[in-house]
Amino acid sequence: MNAIMRRMSQRRRTSMPILAGIAMSGLFFAFLWHEGWIPIELGNVETGRLAEGDGDDTDLAPDLGDAIESNPIIFSGQSEPGGDQSFASASGALGAAAPPMPSPKSVDHGWEEPAGSDMPTQFPVAAESAPLPASVSANSGSGAVIQIAGEKPTPPAQPTVSGQSGDFPVSPEIEAIDRLIAQGEHISAHQKLSTIYWNQSDRRAGIEPQLNSMAKSIYFSPQPHYMRPYEIQSGDRLEAIAKFYNVSWEYLAAINRIGNPSRIRAGQKIKVIKGPFSAFVDLSDRELTIHAHGYYVRRYQIGIGQDNSSPIGRFKVLEKVPEPQYTDPEGRVTAGGAAGNPLGHYWIDIGNSFGIHGTIDPNSIGQAASRGCIRLRDRDITEVYNLLTTGSEVVIRR
Repeated sequence: MNAIMRRMSQRRRTSMPILAGIAMSGLFFAFLWHEGWIPIELGNVETGRLAEGDGDDTDLAPDLGDAIESNPIIFSGQSEPGGDQSFASASGALGAAAPPMPSPKSVDHGWEEPAGSDMPTQFPVAAESAPLPASVSANSGSGAVIQIAGEKPTPPAQPTVSGQSGDFPVSPEIEAIDRLIAQGEHISAHQKLSTIYWNQSDRRAGIEPQLNSMAKSIYFSPQPHYMRPYEIQSGDRLEAIAKFYNVSWEYLAAINRIGNPSRIRAGQKIKVIKGPFSAFVDLSDRELTIHAHGYYVRRYQIGIGQDNSSPIGRFKVLEKVPEPQYTDPEGRVTAGGAAGNPLGHYWIDIGNSFGIHGTIDPNSIGQAASRGCIRLRDRDITEVYNLLTTGSEVVIRR
């Protein structure tokens, strides 16, 4: 037994120097590698990401740069967004619950038709609309009016462009637009009309009646549908549906004549439009045009900054504030909603203390009278406020 113990002790004494030597060699090797004297490169295992130079570097979503400042027409089809379209009150496709809705009495659509229209000055607050039949047939992607089964279509009368052109000669282009309208291809017709609006300002007067009529049908009327209508599911919230389509809940409530947004019911079908809406401000003409992916929506007269104080460039809507507080240059504060508040009832923040807002001085519209902000009449700012969302693009040019 003693002999065995002596042999084991001898082996441990022999192996200790060997292990110490190996450890010292490892430390020395690590020091040399750390100092860069050994050309070995170590790295993490690749996880599927292509290294530079591997594969196709084509930019699938190119930045359009400043193209909109000279030609803001950027069309994309009115097709349904993909993904789950169930908008429960707690969570689901859109994540966390949306903030609480204002009380129904605060819903102010504020939309008015251009002068001479027989449209009422304010949308009536209607009871819940009756649910539509479930069967829907659509000519996908064609831009044609969608027919709801069991429902008689009542699209507004569409005057032909050639019949409204006045002194302008009827071109083959206008005749082609008239044919599209007659065939029910309203989206395609509106695209061509919008292109004329952006690119040929001298022809706007000739197409304006038809342009406004088409825009009213597409963007401001509950019928007809140009996308497959959304059918309300149990637990849906209007603000969550609106967020999915990148529009405001106020806008969806307005076009669908929903007086109480908290009382939508399962099975109800509502008109939807793919947002976002954007604004294009022309300081020289003192006009603001709302468009959706380049499609004309509506034009408004504005007041601008005196002494060229309005900003120029591309901006984003950072915040929307109802009944904003106003602080004048001397530090005097006017509470939101108070009589005499020069900002009116709505403020759309575009950064650096500039914004789009209402006014208590309607005579300033069309004038250069502000400190740089864009002013709108009360009824117009209400509409623009409902159309634009946080993140909407605002382009301002002179």
